[in-house]
Amino acid sequence: KSVDSFLKNLKRNSMCFRIKKSLSNSEIEQKNLTSFRRSIYAKRNIKKGEKFTEKNIICLRPFLTNSSMNYYELINKKSKKNYSNGEII
Repeated sequence: KSVDSFLKNLKRNSMCFRIKKSLSNSEIEQKNLTSFRRSIYAKRNIKKGEKFTEKNIICLRPFLTNSSMNYYELINKKSKKNYSNGEII
């Protein structure tokens, strides 16, 4: 029983991390991709030289410059400038 529940959880979690490369029907109908995509924003004030962590950055809409697909690449890297709360990174 525990193996079955483990496999179900594993399958459900792996589906959450899949990267979708094709457009959804709603994206095609709206013809406005920036409103559906996400960018990386500062969750709180970040000082120059401070490391990016899961506690100080967040992925929000709309997509402007830095794609949320780069979220995990940005973790543990140092900030090159100061960011205020809600500012795009």
